[in-house]
Amino acid sequence: MKQLVASGVLAAALASPLSATADDTTECPVDAGPWLRLNSEASLPPALAAGVADRLRAELHERAIALCTANEGDGTRWPLAEIELRIDPDDVLALAVVDRATEKRLERSLSLRGIPSDARALAIALAADELLRASWLESLLERSGPRPETSPAPPPPVVERVAVESLSVRARAPRDVGGYVGFAVAAEHATGGLSLGGFDARLSYGATFRAGIRAGYRIGAVVNADHGEIGSSALVGGVVLEVATPRASPWGATLFARGDAMRVAFSGQATNGARASNGSDVGALAGAGVGGWRSLDPSRVWRLVVEISVAVPLRGVAALDNGRSVTALSGAVLGLGLGVGAAL
Repeated sequence: MKQLVASGVLAAALASPLSATADDTTECPVDAGPWLRLNSEASLPPALAAGVADRLRAELHERAIALCTANEGDGTRWPLAEIELRIDPDDVLALAVVDRATEKRLERSLSLRGIPSDARALAIALAADELLRASWLESLLERSGPRPETSPAPPPPVVERVAVESLSVRARAPRDVGGYVGFAVAAEHATGGLSLGGFDARLSYGATFRAGIRAGYRIGAVVNADHGEIGSSALVGGVVLEVATPRASPWGATLFARGDAMRVAFSGQATNGARASNGSDVGALAGAGVGGWRSLDPSRVWRLVVEISVAVPLRGVAALDNGRSVTALSGAVLGLGLGVGAAL
């Protein structure tokens, strides 16, 4: 029997917490299909143990593997593996996977210091999943090597399937440092009255600290004036600096600061004998915001991205009717974005 002991701090992606209660009402389907058992010792607070179970169950569900807690699944079949969790007084998690499919026990220690309380369940679930994959991947690699005279029984098909998927994901997963290219539907509304909507093309590069650019086109909402209507459009170009969670995570978050140049064009349509004119000018904005992403594929390359930002114009642009501002890029500017992209 082999043992693997490792220690480290897992940088967990921030995510909205799932509902977690100590009373898990999900039925444990041990009568058919592969399943695992999660044993959380009393050193784990009940809410944390339930949160870990929720997140790990969701991850395993994608591979058609059920997860049962220590009080469930006491049926006639043994689980593929048992996951043991314990927290010592120094706030260090002792994690072990007792793999009955490969007859191995793998252990890992994970310091929880510095991990926010609302992210600990996710961090522990990710660490447990990685350790389980490592056990099954080691089994696959051993089987691909020279076979001894007395070969042990092959592991269940689900173990080989997950191990092969792990190799594929690792081969295609985004590097720690790399690029991102994407397209987004974006909208801005200024308290000065200008409302714009359109699309962006975006490109960035880096790791935890990233730099990027964007370029886009906007169409503005038509507004009524005393002597007619005013339409608008804009070309947008900007640079952004980001602090982001690890690129290979299944979900993540970013904090960013951005500077944009916006060429706004106004077109007037006069009524009641008034005279209209068209014009354009360049405005400048500086702002900041938060964003998040969720992977769309097992290789964690394609992702869905959402963001919200607030900016202030350093140079405003306004459309006038008889000397009075009707709509303008001024005041506070709220921005929203939703898009898809690929980590390169």
